[in-house]
Amino acid sequence: MRVIAAAGLSGAGKTQVLLRAAELLGGAPILHFDEYAAVSTLPMDMRAWLEAGGDIEAYQTPQFARDLRALRAWQSVTLPGGGVVQPGSVVLVEEPMGRARKEMTALIDFVAFLDAPFDVLLARRLLRRMEEEREQLSGRTLDVLRADLRYHLELGRRLHVHGQHVVPQAADIVIDSTRPLDDVARALLHAAGLR
Repeated sequence: MRVIAAAGLSGAGKTQVLLRAAELLGGAPILHFDEYAAVSTLPMDMRAWLEAGGDIEAYQTPQFARDLRALRAWQSVTLPGGGVVQPGSVVLVEEPMGRARKEMTALIDFVAFLDAPFDVLLARRLLRRMEEEREQLSGRTLDVLRADLRYHLELGRRLHVHGQHVVPQAADIVIDSTRPLDDVARALLHAAGLR
């Protein structure tokens, strides 16, 4: 079994790339970091976390790690929100920090850091936010967008710089995620020796 991870910052395209890679592999199982947020210990105040040095070990995801170990042992896992993931010869993992966190280092065989410029990340996050809140946004669209842009200017960009410094060091390859989705997914699989 091989565990292949897509790492990168919010908006880098990890989810979409892994979904496409899973299709190309004929239905490989995927574990998504975000599905474990409610059962993990994550920094609550990102500004304070960053000002204290941005230690990525503050991200503690014991159930995520347990489930990944179980899949590596060819056992199925039940996701925190329900649903079952079956093991496969390749398991795809959405892990923003790749192998950079000690909790994940020995569990992941190959990491691709999906890289994109600040403006692309911001645009993707805003589009995703608008899609997620399409129904509720009608009267407050400008307020939501204004808040997201302020966050990006005040903190988001600094988080991006920090992540770009820390995470790629633990990656096997850096892939420009502004390329077409199919190209990025194929590049990931090719670099991991799967295509």
